[in-house]
Amino acid sequence: IEDNGPGIPEQHLKYIFDMFYVIADSDKKSQSTGMGLAICKSMIEAHGGRIVAANKVTTTGMRFDIMLPINETESEEQLMALKHTVVENDV
Repeated sequence: IEDNGPGIPEQHLKYIFDMFYVIADSDKKSQSTGMGLAICKSMIEAHGGRIVAANKVTTTGMRFDIMLPINETESEEQLMALKHTVVENDV
């Protein structure tokens, strides 16, 4: 997924998937909750995938690469392992 916006300052890139992380921008008219990318990442990882964000090199904007497994069985096994880990950590 790509856009042609201003991109994200490099010092913020490693935090953009953290829940409630918001980049302060005085020009922005609406406030972000900082939840959108964190939710996207959680959903993608729950399906055994991953998401990576980077500023585009040759033009302005952002690029998000989303990788999801093709094998449904593999994805289900990873999801079950994730659920098992969450349950163990909650106890």
